[in-house]
Amino acid sequence: MSVESVKNRLSRLFKLILLTCFVFFIVSGFYIFPFSNVNEQHQNFILPSPSIPISFDNRTIVVTRYKEDITWLDLYLHHINHVVYTKEDAFALHNIPINKGKEIMVYLKYIIDYYDRLPGVVAFIHGHRFAWHLKEPDDIVKSLRALKWGRFDYMPLQAFYVTNTQIIRDSPNPQYAFNWKFWNDTLRDIVWPPADYIECPCCATIAVKKHLILARTKQFYLRLYNYISNSTESSDRLALTLEYVWHIIFGQPFKIPKYQPCDLFYCYENGTIKDCARVECTNVNFTVQANTSVCNLDAHRNLICVPTGR
Repeated sequence: MSVESVKNRLSRLFKLILLTCFVFFIVSGFYIFPFSNVNEQHQNFILPSPSIPISFDNRTIVVTRYKEDITWLDLYLHHINHVVYTKEDAFALHNIPINKGKEIMVYLKYIIDYYDRLPGVVAFIHGHRFAWHLKEPDDIVKSLRALKWGRFDYMPLQAFYVTNTQIIRDSPNPQYAFNWKFWNDTLRDIVWPPADYIECPCCATIAVKKHLILARTKQFYLRLYNYISNSTESSDRLALTLEYVWHIIFGQPFKIPKYQPCDLFYCYENGTIKDCARVECTNVNFTVQANTSVCNLDAHRNLICVPTGR
């Protein structure tokens, strides 16, 4: 074989390699940078939350989602860290295998997952932006923008109304009876005897400071999560029962009075809640003081939290 023939073959081989590389980069570039509108992608897919929220301001929103459209979250609350737990979606970054107990399992799973790296304040919310129980304000976006983050250790995210219930063993009222059974099964070791009467803000959308969450052990939250998972009670009954006792789990008194809107949210002088998308609230300091109360168990193993005078 002549030298010229070898050169021709090498030249053809080199050109073939170049062509192959060119095709490879074209194809790979198509998949890496698809020719589609970014906004269309955002509308069709829920962007996953980071596995560890960035704690630039020491607050996080935890969202319980089933099939709700939560595009509003990134559109209007992108400046606040948030973690979305999606039920019955194996492809979700944070997945809850079963849709049971409404928001309960999401709230508990977040606490279990992040127990050792909680932010200063956690806001627990539902996946809907508007709902019948959202009053004063009627929009969860407005609530979270205008919220006086960290003013109280435990804060409802609406000032609509308080709800109440009783805890009665063997009561003919099935809710009262299950209240007693649930308390005996899950809360006996931490708060006993149970309350006769409970009064608390509706409807399980709350902001809680880190030290109140950590006042209970991680094992407590694990036991409660497993109890809910294995319960034969309806999701509605379970969710309603926890709605009555979240504040007690987090160290608050059995009866919590109704808050006024301006106790919880920044208001104008006329008493209406501010729209903090505007300039009025841009200079609000959201720094959270870590220890505004001290929590201890009393002689009856009830958790008592005493303010330190903030």
